[in-house]
Amino acid sequence: MCQILVLLLALVLFLQSPCLAKGPGLTETFTSSKKTCRIQWDAQRPDNDASPIVIFLYGSSGNTDPAFFRYCASRFATIDNRPASVALVDYFDIAGIESASASAMSQNFSKFRKAIADAVDHINKKYGTKHPIFIFGYSLGAELGLLQTLQDPRITAVSCMSGYLIGSPSPKSAKARVLFLHGAKDRVVALAKMQASQRFLRDKGIETICKIYPGEGHCFNWDKVQDAIEATRGFFARQISNG
Repeated sequence: MCQILVLLLALVLFLQSPCLAKGPGLTETFTSSKKTCRIQWDAQRPDNDASPIVIFLYGSSGNTDPAFFRYCASRFATIDNRPASVALVDYFDIAGIESASASAMSQNFSKFRKAIADAVDHINKKYGTKHPIFIFGYSLGAELGLLQTLQDPRITAVSCMSGYLIGSPSPKSAKARVLFLHGAKDRVVALAKMQASQRFLRDKGIETICKIYPGEGHCFNWDKVQDAIEATRGFFARQISNG
């Protein structure tokens, strides 16, 4: 997130979070296109049952706001009354960068997609296929996460905060479910782009839900950030309850 207030408040909530008491995050690696990439588990790795997994995908600024990730992880720690594991996929590792300019995003977009797909492969192979997998992405992360969800039947649903569908792909996953969270005054990803994405997906038979935040831009104010996370949490829980 790009607002100082969001960072400070998220840090305060993180320091009060039970996740902190569980100890530092757990990092493991996987290989994508011969590059070593990291997965950072917030508090615990998945166990052997069918507990949910939430994959967190940051935006173009990279992993510069760990407090926001930890806040999200603290809220996603339970999904539908089940303990969940939350993983930040450091997909920028494949390009050896920490943040991405517009040119870097364009140049490395296919690499980012490959890293995320390989991360899902790694999680499936290491922890089994019984876990429902969800993606929460912001901006660039939302766009990458949406494409992965549409192409990968292992992903149950995706929550896209300040993102849209790039291109006109033919969905390969009939069960994909999409939540859009968007600021009405977003000047980075115009609201019209997100709405066009929603229409396209609905025409393809993909279930989509949209929540528009009046007065919000690309970066939400803190109270709206909290609302968006809770909306995401409820959305993921409903997918589990509905089977």
